[in-house]
Amino acid sequence: MFSEALAAHLLSHHRPLSFAVPNAAVHSTSDADISDTEMRLRRVASTRQKNGDQKSLHRPTMSSGNRIILHGVPKQGPNVPSSSGFCQKLESYLRANSIPYEDAAAYPFQAPKGKVPFVTLADGEKMPDSHFIIRHLKATGLSKDLDAGLTPAQKADSRAWQAWLEEIIYPSMVYERWVDDRGYAETAKDFQGSPWPLSSLLPWYFRRRITNGLYYQGVGRHSLDEVHTLEKEFVDALDAKFADGREYFHQTEAPTEIDVVLYAFLTQGLSQKGNAYFTGLVMEKKALKEFARKMLAKLHPEYEELREMLEN
Repeated sequence: MFSEALAAHLLSHHRPLSFAVPNAAVHSTSDADISDTEMRLRRVASTRQKNGDQKSLHRPTMSSGNRIILHGVPKQGPNVPSSSGFCQKLESYLRANSIPYEDAAAYPFQAPKGKVPFVTLADGEKMPDSHFIIRHLKATGLSKDLDAGLTPAQKADSRAWQAWLEEIIYPSMVYERWVDDRGYAETAKDFQGSPWPLSSLLPWYFRRRITNGLYYQGVGRHSLDEVHTLEKEFVDALDAKFADGREYFHQTEAPTEIDVVLYAFLTQGLSQKGNAYFTGLVMEKKALKEFARKMLAKLHPEYEELREMLEN
């Protein structure tokens, strides 16, 4: 089967179609300069929509009139995290607020800003970018403010850790999957079910795009050892934060927004076979494993394979 999920994942990662990682340089993409491979993806997306097989319902605890459609990377299965960290982040936030939503497979060229995730609200408005979607949900009362009980200093601390994770560590994780030969060998396996020559062409094509995007973003200019250093610095620092036995980042009684963000990117990275080094770092940290396990039990109990991994 054509690997739509991974192909879309590579064309997205929360940034415009021209690159695949946060903060990459951007150029406009018109029909005239879309490659043949991207045109294939458009045809796949169109076919999926016509067949009506791209949606699945989650947590229908509110009336259908309040339901949100979450447009994101097509998942490789119903009980696994998204292959996009930002799609996983937004889905985790919706679940943390018990907001009913429908999953809808989407591709960056279908999105308002040329990136996923984006949502369709109950009134039909399409809104892009996970950060601004969350701000809108809070401002309109569609979700509660998970940070309402935090001090300004705690909120600033949360934002700094989130920026560290999203702008440095996540691109490092993508580097590990696609630039490092060992990570790439694992990631490319997801294309083996594609018909020849796509099984060879697609991973090569997307690897070039991602390598280019990471270079302009900045992380791609580092050596593999330097990228591993970035990942280790973050994991060690986060583990030190939880080493005192706290359940949540700010020692609150319930998860705050940074807990949801940390959980989303941790579980997304752990679910990718191309992230062997990052996974090894996290799995060595008892406190981080316990944090991820408890959050997973609250938000995604259907992730049975990941739950078993965290419990061992």
